Amino acid sequence: MIKCDPRAKVRCPFKNPCCGDETAYFLEGSECDEFNQKILAPPPTKADRIRAMSDEELAEFILSIVYARNTPWADLFTNTFCKNCPTTVCAVDGYKSMDLHECDFVDGKCPHGSDVVWWLQQPAKEDSNDRT
Repeated sequence: MIKCDPRAKVRCPFKNPCCGDETAYFLEGSECDEFNQKILAPPPTKADRIRAMSDEELAEFILSIVYARNTPWADLFTNTFCKNCPTTVCAVDGYKSMDLHECDFVDGKCPHGSDVVWWLQQPAKEDSNDRT
């Protein structure tokens, strides 16, 4: 038998006979045991929440914190996908002409998908100092 923690006992939804005025006990693996563990478990950290994110949620989070899009994956993604996209020469009156990739015309969204999601799905390198 396991002694019920007073913090859990006060919030007990089961109101079992063990929850009288005296000290309560319960069996390991019972509903009361699960409830006690839940109440006494430390709240999840921000890191726990990040670890639980899907690739898409993590990509959105990373994009929200990346400053000026200087990311370890941008050049690799560009070299893998965007450099092979068809280009169009564009010139606006009074400005220098530029070669633009089809990616540049899609409202800021690359037709190849998210560079962050792509990078997150790449195999991890053995070298912990490698940021790609």
